[in-house]
Amino acid sequence: MAELNIHKPHTVYTKSLWGDAWVATPYLYANNATIAVSPSTSSAELEYSYGRIMRPGTQAFATFTQLNIVGLYIKIAIDGGDTWYGGVIEAEDDRQGEQVIDGNAIVTGKQRFICRGMEFLLQREPITTSVVKTATGEQVIGRAIGFNLGAGLPGSAFRENNLSPQIGQNSYLFAETLQTALPWKSNQILDYLVNSLFPRTLGGLDNIGWTFDANIARQFLAPYTPTLHVHGKTAWQVLNELIDRRRLLSWYIYVDPAIEVPEIRIFSFNRDPIVLPDNQVIIDNQNQIANWDFDTENQVQQCVLATDDAARFNRVVVKGEPPGSVFTVSIQNGLLETDWTTAQQTAYRAGATADAAYAAYDDWQRHNANQQARTKEGLHKVFSYFRISPTAFTGTIGASAVWPFDKDNTNIPLTFWWPGLRLQDRLPLRLEHDYTTPAAVTNAMKANSKWEYQRPFAYHYNSDRAFFLDRASRGLDVGTQAESSGRFWSATLRMQDDAFGIILSVQGGPQHTIAKNTFTPIDAADTVDYETDIDYSYIYATVFAEGDGNVTVQWPQPGDVFAPGDTVKDLIIYAPHCRLDYIVPNTTIDINNEGDPILSAGGFVQDDTAYMLNIAQTAYNWYSQSRKSIGITFHDLGFQRSANVGGNQESIYLGSLIRTIGGVTNAQTVNSVCSQISYDFLAGTTSFVTQFAELDLQ
Repeated sequence: MAELNIHKPHTVYTKSLWGDAWVATPYLYANNATIAVSPSTSSAELEYSYGRIMRPGTQAFATFTQLNIVGLYIKIAIDGGDTWYGGVIEAEDDRQGEQVIDGNAIVTGKQRFICRGMEFLLQREPITTSVVKTATGEQVIGRAIGFNLGAGLPGSAFRENNLSPQIGQNSYLFAETLQTALPWKSNQILDYLVNSLFPRTLGGLDNIGWTFDANIARQFLAPYTPTLHVHGKTAWQVLNELIDRRRLLSWYIYVDPAIEVPEIRIFSFNRDPIVLPDNQVIIDNQNQIANWDFDTENQVQQCVLATDDAARFNRVVVKGEPPGSVFTVSIQNGLLETDWTTAQQTAYRAGATADAAYAAYDDWQRHNANQQARTKEGLHKVFSYFRISPTAFTGTIGASAVWPFDKDNTNIPLTFWWPGLRLQDRLPLRLEHDYTTPAAVTNAMKANSKWEYQRPFAYHYNSDRAFFLDRASRGLDVGTQAESSGRFWSATLRMQDDAFGIILSVQGGPQHTIAKNTFTPIDAADTVDYETDIDYSYIYATVFAEGDGNVTVQWPQPGDVFAPGDTVKDLIIYAPHCRLDYIVPNTTIDINNEGDPILSAGGFVQDDTAYMLNIAQTAYNWYSQSRKSIGITFHDLGFQRSANVGGNQESIYLGSLIRTIGGVTNAQTVNSVCSQISYDFLAGTTSFVTQFAELDLQ
């Protein structure tokens, strides 16, 4: 058959290894090709006819067999224009039968090849190793450590630095010890990925030589210190998390035909620099086209301008976790009260005295019978359950609010609903850290040790020597007991599940061991072996509770004036793990060697409100505007479009921000970024699409 070539002029090249020379493949044609920014991928489709064919430009039939190019690199060079790079990942064969010529069976058909841009090299293999900087060099370990997650194990959830202070031979590396580790900036993570983990070859032999502009990366990415799990993810997935359009950023791969080195190019979606409250700057797009005037061009096939006002907001509200507070409660300060009834206490004292055989028991038998009776379910709260008083707890302790409504004025309490409050089973305080002055926290951790959170604790203090209840049996209360005697009991502290209170459980003695001035022995049996020791009214507990609602910031801030006639339309952004945790002044945080409580001066132990305000301001700068996008198709193939800017012709390529379109009298604001360029080799057209980002700063 005679083949009719309707494709516009271009040449397709192939090679096996990146370091090889390109080889032109005659009669292999591109139907279409697209280049795109992440998270989209570039793609192309090729076709090749085989069998007994008279090719265009020839006058005789010749036999052509199928091509075997799956797995090869591809270059599509448009005559006088752009060049597309990628690889063949899939082939389809449309077999159209066979014919016998000169005794030979010749198969006829058409092959279709599916290609992906250079991104496909980053999508194939998961990251399963890490490179650590050691005292003697570098070491590869067999798992991918999470960035800024300390040990970086799969379950790691808390932020902790793990960047080595010393740079490796090729890139930034993970730290050998966490004690001196630094936080990873996003640009440093990019440097590590590109220079230490990026795939180097298609066949495992040659060096592709990936690169990026370190200065540009620093400008765009240095404001961010993400926590990032990477084990099992591909480099493509990690890059999309790292350079995320939800942070007004994106990227694509560019291959300069002159040097043919794949380059990671980063750009932003914002027209103007965004200055954050902490004075960090999200820089503006670096390739802006002030005006693209194509209205008088006869090559325009179609142009569609779309406006989307549904995503415009005039206030951004960022909500974190509920506010938390550490404080000390006791019957002595009026915040704690018993959580059992008088009838339950009477039944507890009675023990087993109502049993018919009780009168015949000796004191030990009575003692054991009473102990058993007092552990019945209906009596389990007596001398054990305590609650924070619903009448005395007003949201303040002394002059300080438990949960300050205004971070800058800690005397104003946050509103709350008492029935909904619960105590937590941890404190937002790290072990081995001194919180006497929260603003200047110090630690005494051993090198290479991992910090843990403290648990709530209870202690006894009656103007004499204080001691922790859970460690009562470990030493002497030298203020009240002879040196020859010691305690054989202790009491554990836990939080009530369904109430705003605590539970003290005595081990090594009866529960009334802590009810010295309240429990009266029923008879001599109650003085066998054990006696009451301390008065629970002098027990103090340092606990942690979260208030109602969420830590909240907004931009514009309260008091700012909106435009006349504006109805406030809020964009709510939830920022998980953002906290505002507080220690109420005079909260007990430890006991010193003399047996005196150590009190905290009070203050915030975690304050993420500045970070949340950054989120709010960044989102506001983006979502306070109407969003526009354009799609335009030209009857041209194979060259980058250009716009007249101040008399200069500037290229419009991926990542270019188009500010306006149209002539002087009919210009329209666009402010969106070119995100895709498509070439149709059959129709001979080039299409441009611009998009705006959907910002998500969680």
